[in-house]
Amino acid sequence: MPLFEYTCRTCGRPFEFLKISTTSEQVICPHCGGTEVTKLLSAGSFRVGGHGSSPAPAAPCGKRSGFS
Repeated sequence: MPLFEYTCRTCGRPFEFLKISTTSEQVICPHCGGTEVTKLLSAGSFRVGGHGSSPAPAAPCGKRSGFS
């Protein structure tokens, strides 16, 4: 179930909305009850794993470990 971010056009406050189904359900601002909302573009909250992905940062250019 995706979590979407919105801003209410009536009160201007941001909020999150958990979309339960694929039907077009009305999004209502939890702060003022307004129905005129704008969907925000937000960053994904997932991490891609697999070959070549590492949580450790790479060594800075020109400074190789093990070399003089």
